[in-house]
Amino acid sequence: MSFDIGDTLAGFQKLKQNIITTTGDLSRGGSDMMIEDAKDATPVKTGHLKSSIYAFESRRDGYIWTVKFAPHTIYARQRELGGVLVPKTQPYMRFFWEKLGRWVKFTRVEQQGAHYMLIGISVAKAAMGDYLAGGWGKGMKI
Repeated sequence: MSFDIGDTLAGFQKLKQNIITTTGDLSRGGSDMMIEDAKDATPVKTGHLKSSIYAFESRRDGYIWTVKFAPHTIYARQRELGGVLVPKTQPYMRFFWEKLGRWVKFTRVEQQGAHYMLIGISVAKAAMGDYLAGGWGKGMKI
């Protein structure tokens, strides 16, 4: 049995490049899945919260990609986890309550969390195994 060392080295170089490319593609694709699912679960009034959810590549260390995403509005944490709203500059807050069809005043409002990011990540995690398996299968063809 004989082999050409040049062909073997070229094959390893191609494999290395495929690993780097596939890892990056899967990281970006996986973060896009999570963002899409989080946006689908986001409560929408003005659309600012939904449009504030995005991803960016924070670094690439060898074969490991780190992708971060998060909503970047001031009230994002409040909508995710819930909490208490209190007026800061007035003695009360005014809201139009659609169920009642009129304006109402409150000195304190307890808001339930929508958990839209948790829902988005959970939905994407459920699909991630098949996504990664398919991606690696396609990406590793030499």
